[in-house]
Amino acid sequence: MASIAHGLYLWLHSSLTLKLVSLKPECSERVTNEWTSGTGEAFGIITTAFLSKRLGRKEPSTESIKFPEKLAWLRDPMLATALFATFIFLIIGFLAGPDAVSKFSGGTNWVIYLLLCGLQFGGSLAVLLYGVRMLVAELVPAFRGIAGKTHSRSLCRT
Repeated sequence: MASIAHGLYLWLHSSLTLKLVSLKPECSERVTNEWTSGTGEAFGIITTAFLSKRLGRKEPSTESIKFPEKLAWLRDPMLATALFATFIFLIIGFLAGPDAVSKFSGGTNWVIYLLLCGLQFGGSLAVLLYGVRMLVAELVPAFRGIAGKTHSRSLCRT
């Protein structure tokens, strides 16, 4: 039953998105000309674009908003993610209650446990992203070197 419901859900989202995109040809060319524009993710993008045109203000842009210098530390994406995750953990923990959280906290105060979970999530995400960046930084020069060697060999053969 779950797979049938999921299939119907995906079919409905895909067909609705395709119909929305095909209503305005200039919109479909801006999004994509393929059938992949019928995915559920595109439905969210198109809905957001539609609503933002009608509900949003064209001026001022978020780029032109003056950000207070005291809050400049919030521009760091890792820190902002850690704070947001901590906030989400606290909300869910307060909704669940101290008894439910205490089952997982292992004797630690349940509020402190929620704070540490949010900060640990932010720290783990930072380690993951910085690790990927380091890996890519090492791989790109290696592939450039390999590409240069194979390109020079093919030039010698001609």
